[in-house]
Amino acid sequence: MNIVKTYVNKEKNQRIEVATEEMSENPRCWDETTKMVTSHKQYLFPWEINTPNSEFDSWDEIVSHIMENYDVECLLPVSMTDHSGLSFYTGVARGWDCGQIGFIFITKENFKKYKNKSAKEILIDRIKEYNAWSNNDVYIFNLIQLETCKCCGHTSEESIDSCGGYYGYNDIETNLKDFTDMTGFVEE
Repeated sequence: MNIVKTYVNKEKNQRIEVATEEMSENPRCWDETTKMVTSHKQYLFPWEINTPNSEFDSWDEIVSHIMENYDVECLLPVSMTDHSGLSFYTGVARGWDCGQIGFIFITKENFKKYKNKSAKEILIDRIKEYNAWSNNDVYIFNLIQLETCKCCGHTSEESIDSCGGYYGYNDIETNLKDFTDMTGFVEE
């Protein structure tokens, strides 16, 4: 576990440690609202439709198949940069070490589950989550109670709460800000 930030509350003798989550779950395992249809000759990426990718000869054929077989609300191209690591994003990329690897889409039925986001925002967020996971940019926080022995001065630590699964550093920063502001924690 790599600790990236620490907050303390001296009155409560507590510390919050923000760390990278080493065993984070691939967000494609629990996302049941969108489908990724991606392919690359050197990497194994999500292919979440029943028709094998070997049955298609072009992106146009894949799009036609998706539009004919799914009631699509929104479909976006997915691209990747492969240079000192992999980076995934929506849109079509052309250039050195980058290019389109497929699509992500959401059906009209699944889109009805969302009230405050556009279909495009949902798809962009899902690719950002996948990008964060693939680059080990997933975080956990641990709330630790500190107890100092009055006799010998030794400080013991006990983890009293934790929460993980924050995909991207901004996600955990946003979620911790309100908590730390309300409870008197300050950055160490």
